[in-house]
Amino acid sequence: MDYPIKVRMRALTAMVFALLYRQPGHPLLPAYADEAMVHFGLVREAHLKVMMAVTLINYFDQMGAFARSEQVIEATRGLVDGANVLPIHKYVWWNRGGHHYLAVGQIETSKEQFLAALRVAHENGLAFNYCTGRMGPCMTALNVGDLEFSRQLFLEMRPFLDRSQLLHYISFLWLELWDCVERSDYEAAARVWEGFKPLPLVGVPIHTAYSHCIIEFIVHEGRYAEALERVQSWRMQLEAMRSPFINFNLLTMEAYVRLMSGDELEGRRVLSEMLALGRAQDFLNNLCWVTRMMSYLCARALEIDVEAEYVQKLIRARNIVPPDWATMHWPRPIKIMTLGRFQVLRDDAPLEFSRKAPRKQIALLKTVIAAGVSGIAAGEACDLLWPDLEGDAAGEALATNLHRLRKLLGRPDAIRFLDGRLTLDRRVCSVDVAFFDGLTQSFHDQWAAGKHADGLKTAQRALSIYRGGFLPQDLDEPWTVPMRERLRAKFIRLVSDAGAHFETSREPDRAIECYRRGIEADNLAEEFYLGLMRCYRNQGRRAEGAAVYRQLRQILSVVLGVGPSLETQALGQEILGAS
Repeated sequence: MDYPIKVRMRALTAMVFALLYRQPGHPLLPAYADEAMVHFGLVREAHLKVMMAVTLINYFDQMGAFARSEQVIEATRGLVDGANVLPIHKYVWWNRGGHHYLAVGQIETSKEQFLAALRVAHENGLAFNYCTGRMGPCMTALNVGDLEFSRQLFLEMRPFLDRSQLLHYISFLWLELWDCVERSDYEAAARVWEGFKPLPLVGVPIHTAYSHCIIEFIVHEGRYAEALERVQSWRMQLEAMRSPFINFNLLTMEAYVRLMSGDELEGRRVLSEMLALGRAQDFLNNLCWVTRMMSYLCARALEIDVEAEYVQKLIRARNIVPPDWATMHWPRPIKIMTLGRFQVLRDDAPLEFSRKAPRKQIALLKTVIAAGVSGIAAGEACDLLWPDLEGDAAGEALATNLHRLRKLLGRPDAIRFLDGRLTLDRRVCSVDVAFFDGLTQSFHDQWAAGKHADGLKTAQRALSIYRGGFLPQDLDEPWTVPMRERLRAKFIRLVSDAGAHFETSREPDRAIECYRRGIEADNLAEEFYLGLMRCYRNQGRRAEGAAVYRQLRQILSVVLGVGPSLETQALGQEILGAS
C-alpha cells in the first residue's frame, strides 16, 4: 500500500474513533468508516491493520452491524499475536472482541476474549490496564448473574483504580451500580449513585445508551419523570447516529419507564417498537443487561402477545428467569398445573408413562411444589413420603426417587438439591401456583394503592389461572392443606374485592360475571353466592337470586353438612319472600 494511503488510513481510523466518542451523529462518520472498511483488506502492515480493526469493530458494534464486525475480527485473528503488533494493541484487540461477543449475546466467548486481554496486560506489564482489563469480565459476569465472580473482580480492581482517570473511574462506579441493582441492594446503589453527582461530565454521548442500571435504580426510587427525561435527552443526543442497536437500547429503557409508571398506552407502543426492532435485527443482548428490567419487559410482551416468537427466543437464549406474576406462556421445558387438576407438560406435550404412573416420584414432585418457593428440607420430605424408613434408608429412598424424577422430567436441573433443600428451578419449570401467587400479591398491592384499574386487569389474569383448588386429587394428604387453604383464601379475597368494586361502581353485569367465575372454581365459597344474590336482588331478578340461594343451601348441606351463614339466610329469606 502506498505511503499516502497508509497515512490516510491512519487519519481515517483516528477520525472514526474521535467522532464515535465525541460526535457520533456527525454526517461524515459513516462515510469515513465505509472508506476505511473498503481499504481495510488492502492493508498488509499488521500493526496498522490491528489498529484499524479495533476502531472498526467498535463502530460497527455500536451501529448493530455485527456481521461487519465479524469480518474484521476474522481478518485480523491470525495477525494479533504476531511480533509486529505492540502489546497494547494486542490488548485492545482482545478487549474489543470481548465487547463484540458480549453485544451479540455470546457471553462465554466474550469472557474468553476479555480474559485473554487481561493475560496480555499481565504478561507485558501493562499495569495501567489491570483495572480496566477486569471491567470487561465484570460485564460478562453481570450479564449472566454471576455475582460471586463480579464481587471477586471488584476486589481485584480496587487496588489499581486511578480516580484521576475520570472515564475509567466513572466506568467503575457504573459497574458498581449495576452490581448493586442485580443484587437488589438499592441502599448500596443509592450510595454509589451519590458518588456520581460531584463528578464532571466526560462527554461520551454513546455511553448514555449503557444506562439501563441507572434507569432501573431511578425507577425503583419512583422517580419516573426524571427517568423518562433522561432517556429522552439521551435520544436527542444520539438520534442523528441512526444506529439500530443504540435505538434498541434507548427504547428498552423508555418502555420500562413508561410501563412501570403506569403509562400503558404509550408504554405498549414503545415496547412493540423495541421488540419489532430486536426481531428484525436479531438482537440477543443490550449494552447493560439488567435482569429485572428484561424479565419484566418479556413478561409484559407475552402477556399482551407482542412479538411472542422473538421474545421466547430471547428468553431461551438468555435463560431469563420470569417475574412471579409472569404468564404461563413463558417458555420453559416443563409446565406443571396443580389448580383444579394435576398435569405435567414436557415441551408442551403431556408427560406419558410407558407403564403405570410412578407414584412415589410424582408424590415427591407434589411435595416440593406444596412447600412453596423456598422448597422442602430433605428430612421433611423423607418423613412425609417414607415415614416407615429411618436414617440412611430414608435418605437413599429420597436420592433414588429424586434421580428417577429428574429422569422422568427429562431435565436433571428441573429440581435443585442445595443446602439440604429441594426446590424447583424456575428457569426450567413453570408452576401455575407461582404465577397465581405473584398475581394476587400484585393485585393486593395495586388495590391498596388505589390503582383499581390496574388491579382489575391483574385480577383477570389471576382468575384465568385459578381453575380450582390445589391438587384436588390429594385432598386426603395433610401436606397439601396449608398451600390449598392459603391459595383458596387469596382467591376468595380477590374475587370478593373485584366483585364488590363492580357493585359499588354500578357495573352489576361485571360483578355477576366475576362471582359466577368464582363459583365455577370454588363452589363452596359462600361469599360468591352472597355477592351474586345481592346483584340479582338489586336488579330485581328475584327468581334468579332465589335459585342461587337454593343452590347454596343444597351444596353446603350435602358436602359440609351445614347451612348458610345468618347474613346469607337473611338475604335469602328476603329474596324468597318477594319472589
